[in-house]
Amino acid sequence: ETKPSNLRDIPWITLKEHKMEPESMRKVQRDKLAQSLVQLVFGNAGDGKTHYIKSQLKQCPSSCTISVNEAFTPLGAIKKLRRLAYDKPDGAIFFNFTLLPPGGNNFPLHNLIENLESEDKQTAEHTLYRRLIEVIGWFFFDLLILGYVEDRDTGLSFRLPGGLDWVIYVEVPSRDLTMTPEEMLEQFCGDIPTLGLLGSPHKIPNEIPFLIDEEVQLVCKYLKAHKEKRIDRLYKVDQLVMFSSDPIITEEECLKLLDEFMPRHIRTRKITQR
Repeated sequence: ETKPSNLRDIPWITLKEHKMEPESMRKVQRDKLAQSLVQLVFGNAGDGKTHYIKSQLKQCPSSCTISVNEAFTPLGAIKKLRRLAYDKPDGAIFFNFTLLPPGGNNFPLHNLIENLESEDKQTAEHTLYRRLIEVIGWFFFDLLILGYVEDRDTGLSFRLPGGLDWVIYVEVPSRDLTMTPEEMLEQFCGDIPTLGLLGSPHKIPNEIPFLIDEEVQLVCKYLKAHKEKRIDRLYKVDQLVMFSSDPIITEEECLKLLDEFMPRHIRTRKITQR
């Protein structure tokens, strides 16, 4: 047992209760995290969230990508983080969230509980999901609030270096096609409060056109050949396959092809990815 502190009787020491508004608290936490900026990239499925983040990573001298899914462990994340160059500024970390909440056969851990009864299966799904979210939530708390994360079993650790202005990109998963991007962001931040507190939302509007680079040009040539039924499936491996006789497809035509063929496929497949 301990008795009250003697400092209570010293007249020049006064105790004050400070109350902070949520926005003020957010500012204090961001000041503590001055060495990095957390950007929450959100939008509809297929709007180009991953493409935007990868284009930003290309501009960074040092970066790493960490998948946050059913196989996520703090140890695996720490091992990847330790490969980053501590002495280089403008580094970047990309956390690619693909973990979806329970519901239907698309739940990533569905195969582990497929033999259970319906009610037991639903309970098990939510239990597994909450355990994963708890592990992920504490990982981000340690990394972004404390600036230090450690694996309890091995002792392997990682500390965010100070003064290097690193950027942390977090791709908010597109969970439900019936929800707006803002609703999905709110739900995501409710699951991972640390990211909701420190993250700066960056929305990818669906009206932003594709960046027509060489890779997109190749896709559009294939789509054009597919549309005109000119794809020859019988070809030799050692020969160059030409999907289109046009050397370059105009940007306007590329956008029309992408708009015609891509959205339905992306919106139905991205939301069911594992």
